[in-house]
Amino acid sequence: LLAEVKEHSDGMTQIQGFGSIEEACSANVVIDDSLNEFARVIHETFVEKRKKEGRSLADPSMKPWQELDPDLKESNWQQAEHIRFKLRAINCHAGQLQERPTITGVSESRVDSIGDRDALKLARIEHRRWLTERSLAGWKKGHTKDVGRRIHPDLKSWEELTEAVRQYDVDAVKLIPELLALDKKVIYRSKKGIN
Repeated sequence: LLAEVKEHSDGMTQIQGFGSIEEACSANVVIDDSLNEFARVIHETFVEKRKKEGRSLADPSMKPWQELDPDLKESNWQQAEHIRFKLRAINCHAGQLQERPTITGVSESRVDSIGDRDALKLARIEHRRWLTERSLAGWKKGHTKDVGRRIHPDLKSWEELTEAVRQYDVDAVKLIPELLALDKKVIYRSKKGIN
C-alpha cells in the first residue's frame, strides 16, 4: 500500500512503513479475546459471590453477561484491562508458564496466588480505578444504587467503605491468577536488586 501511494505522489516519499503486518493484524491484537473472557469471568464470579450473600437477582448488576447493561460490561472490561498495571504495582508481570527458567527468569519467581498484603494494596488500587471510571462515566454518589440514573452509594474513599464492600475489591484482585490461567499465563515477581 505504501509503495503504491509513494509511486503516485511526490509528497508521500517521506512516509516509511515499520513493524510486522502479521503482528499488527493478528487475531490477538484485533480481537483481544482474553480481555473479553477475563471480563466475563470477573462478572460471573461477582454474581456468584453476591448470590451467596443473598443479593436480589433484580439488581441490574446480577444479570447474565449477555443481558448485562453495556455500562456495566465496560466496567468489567476496564477492570480486566487494568490487571497488568496492578501486577506492576507489586513488582510482578504476567508471562507464559516456563518449564525451566530462562537466563532472565533466574531473577524472577513464580507467584501462584495474591497474598493478603498485596491483595489489600491492589484492592485499594482497584477501588480507586473503579471510582475514577465511574466518575468519568458520569456516575454520582447517592443513597441507593440506580444503574439507569448512574447513582451508586459506594462512590467514596476506601476509608469510608464498609468491610463488606472492601472485600469485593479484595476478591477481585485475588481472582487475577485464575484469570491469567485462562490465557495460559502465570504471574512472575522480579527479585529486588537483580536486573
